[in-house]
Amino acid sequence: MNIFIDTEAMRFVTEKELRQEFEQLKREQPEEYAYTFEQYIQNCTSKNGTLEET
Repeated sequence: MNIFIDTEAMRFVTEKELRQEFEQLKREQPEEYAYTFEQYIQNCTSKNGTLEET
């Protein structure tokens, strides 16, 4: 299980929590989140993202 640090909220987040968050966002805004969970992680950990993998 991967663990991430949310640099904005200064807290640890598990991959399971991120997946649940992603699924909820996808249900609420399907047109904006029309990509895979892996792409979501990549976006969140990219240069402009707020997550860092530990």
